[in-house]
Parts: sequence; structure tokens; C-alpha cells
Amino acid sequence: MGRMFLLILIISLYGCGSSKDEQAQIKFASLMQSYHESSAANKEKLDSLMLAIDRLLKEYENTKLAQELLRGEPIILGKSLGEIKQNQSEEQKAFDYSEFFLSLVKEQCLQHISALDTLKSRLEKNESFRPVSDVEGSFEIHYRDVSFAITPEVDLCTVDVMLKNEYHDILFSKNHIDGLLMSLSASSAASFMQDEDMGSNGNEVKVLRKSYKMTDGINLKLVYPVTGLDEFYMYVDIIPLRVSTKKM
Repeated sequence: MGRMFLLILIISLYGCGSSKDEQAQIKFASLMQSYHESSAANKEKLDSLMLAIDRLLKEYENTKLAQELLRGEPIILGKSLGEIKQNQSEEQKAFDYSEFFLSLVKEQCLQHISALDTLKSRLEKNESFRPVSDVEGSFEIHYRDVSFAITPEVDLCTVDVMLKNEYHDILFSKNHIDGLLMSLSASSAASFMQDEDMGSNGNEVKVLRKSYKMTDGINLKLVYPVTGLDEFYMYVDIIPLRVSTKKM
């Protein structure tokens, strides 16, 4: 009840700003409510939430809005983020790769979600991308030493990457990508669901699935491999509202 009051209070105090600011205020309050309601024993979920909060605050760094958002939570945020960032230097590459993955989700799939039929032609004309030889309609882009791919289809857009290769044991953890996707979404599933899928060499792979829903109704679906990290592509499906509604 106390955290719900916090959500209402923030909206009422700062709801007179721009619509983007209002969305940030609501998102911040929602994340903080989830953080305070989460069990201290569930460290993975707490870390994911803190990463989502940190990313949201970075978007408004050095602005009045960020100061207003932090006013009610400076101690808990400062302590929690400080603990997470102690290992920042070791994990900086993981953040970089996950941020690049998210940029593809946002700048390619989400930006053109209402016109996915034209995204293929845009990628064909973009010199940064090239067609994937063995996957029809898929385009890859290299960031540092890693290949990322985008596959636009009629009813969804997929971004994928192989998490393990000859240079990396793992590009980024599920907490990294979970926190980033939560920063985009208005709500998400309470936890990951375990499932099985097939790797590129035909072996059975254990995966974790989680869905996220944005304020405009767009659905994001994450599939993160637990085994077979060098034979199964981690991917996110971005599904437009019209398709999400049909599948309900």
C-alpha cells in the first residue's frame, strides 16, 4: 500500500510536465515499487531492477526531473547502485554489448514497428548491414568482434546474437538484458519461465523465456539460453499491437 501511495504521489506532484516526463515518472515509481516489494533473497531480480532504474535515470542525467525522482530514494538507490557498480570495470563490455543489442531493438525494430514491410528495404540500403547468407531476410551488423542480426517479418521483428564465441565465454547475462528490457516496458512477467528448444546443431537446449509489454501495447519476448550458448541464438521478438491482440 505504501509503495502504491508513492506511485500516486509522484504522478500527482510532477504530472504537469511533458508526456515523456510523465511516462518516466510513472516508470520510475513502478520500478521502485517492484524493488521495494521484492524479496531481499532474490538478488538476481533486485539487480535487474536496479539496472533498469539506473538506465532510466541516465536518460535524464543532470536534469531537474532526475533530481525530483531521486529525492525520495537517494539512500537506497545510492547504496544499491554502488554495490552493483563495484564490478562495473569488469562488466563494462557486457553493458556495451547489451546496450548495442538494445539499440537495434529500439532504432530498427521499434522505430519502424508500424511499417515492418519497409524495414527490409531500409536495411538493404544501409551500408552497416549485410544479408546473412544462410538465413533469408536476415541482416547482420558487426559491433567490435560480434555479429548481431535483425530479421524483419510481416508480423514481428527479431534481434538475435550468439552469446558465446571464440572471444567471449558470455557476452552479457540475463540480468543485463532483463534490466534493459524492463526499462523499455510498462510491465513484465513476474519471472522467467523454463523451456526447451533446439540448437543449431540439433541438440536440445534449455532456455528461459520472459515477456514484456510496452505502454503502446507492443510486446517484447525474450528467449535466453541456459545451455548451448555457442549453438543457440539469444533473441528478442518485437511484436506489434495488432499482432499481439490477435494472439490473445
